[in-house]
Amino acid sequence: MIPRTLVITDVDLRDDSRGAGRTLLNLLHQFPASRVLAITTADLQEPDREMGFTLLDAPYPRWLHKLERLRPVLGDPHALWQYVVTVPHAARIRTFAPELILLVPSGSGALVLGMRVARTLKLPFVCYVMDDWFDSPSAHWLGDNAAAAGARLLRGASGWLAVSDALLESMAMRAGTRPAHSAVVHNPVPVPTQRPAALDAIRAGPFSIAYAGSLFPMHLDAVMAVAESASRLRASGTPVRLTLYTDHKFWGNNATTWAALGVENGGLVPYAHLHERLREHDLLLVASSFRADQAQISRASLQTKVTDYMLAGRPILACGPAYAASNQFLRQHDCALFAEDPAPEAIDAVLRAATANRVANAELARRAFEIAVRDHSGPAVAERMAQVLRAAVTAR
Repeated sequence: MIPRTLVITDVDLRDDSRGAGRTLLNLLHQFPASRVLAITTADLQEPDREMGFTLLDAPYPRWLHKLERLRPVLGDPHALWQYVVTVPHAARIRTFAPELILLVPSGSGALVLGMRVARTLKLPFVCYVMDDWFDSPSAHWLGDNAAAAGARLLRGASGWLAVSDALLESMAMRAGTRPAHSAVVHNPVPVPTQRPAALDAIRAGPFSIAYAGSLFPMHLDAVMAVAESASRLRASGTPVRLTLYTDHKFWGNNATTWAALGVENGGLVPYAHLHERLREHDLLLVASSFRADQAQISRASLQTKVTDYMLAGRPILACGPAYAASNQFLRQHDCALFAEDPAPEAIDAVLRAATANRVANAELARRAFEIAVRDHSGPAVAERMAQVLRAAVTAR
């Protein structure tokens, strides 16, 4: 049980959500519907609906996009809009009578809206941060910026949630303090009623790698490095396939390159079928950017796909710098292969070894599955989160 919680966010909460949206959706599904009211400003959000909790949308007006051309002068128009617009769904909020606010901002607009709602309702609030985005050059607006506003918000919070230990430490450095109650909360996974057959069935045939999810700059160069390596190995006689399970936009952004490298387009897989689809492959790719301009994100963001991959029952390959949060987490649990040197010959060597050691790598998959069941099932993760939410209200 949790306090009646009003969620303010800008991530999308849809059946096909990925990344931060998928993590938050999976978490909110763990709690009684009567205890959660969520409001999101996400552009792609579906109309108001029930999703195991009440979900209301608060979209930006279409004309606001015309102000993008004034961004060099005014800054982020979404942030400025949230200073002047009426607090959305005020009547529904009053009827719901929240005891706590959970703020989950991934951009400037939701950050400003969250601060306004917290001041208006004068309720304790908890901040849940999924990416260390506050220092983004685009996250500023007339008279303020996300770095300064985020620090103020964190200092005023009654509790913190974060997706990694590194991100929790970054939040503490940013705020110059730390609340009495905080927790690391990863993506919760649906534990199957039966042990997946993939854990004890070694695949035969061409070696198959899968990547599932979005392809933002925080992923792209590492995915590309593995695609290039797979292409080189095929050319030298080692059959290695790479399938991307992503939407048409992310595929289309680099469609010509993917085709030239022989990458296969698996399309976007509904979450309900994701784990079963992943079990059709030999290796599941977690990609964290090697680029210096993505270091802050790589270092702090434990990707949603990590725990989903662990549940699938196939070995994981973490491609990215050693400092990446996803690599750190998987290394801590000794349940993955690692490609942490971006040199082409180094990645080729990792993939060659993986193709030659399918049986040995299955032990990594079994270990990952056991950890996912033990520590990252829905009820286990929800209770870690609920402890912080309850403490925030009790402390007040």
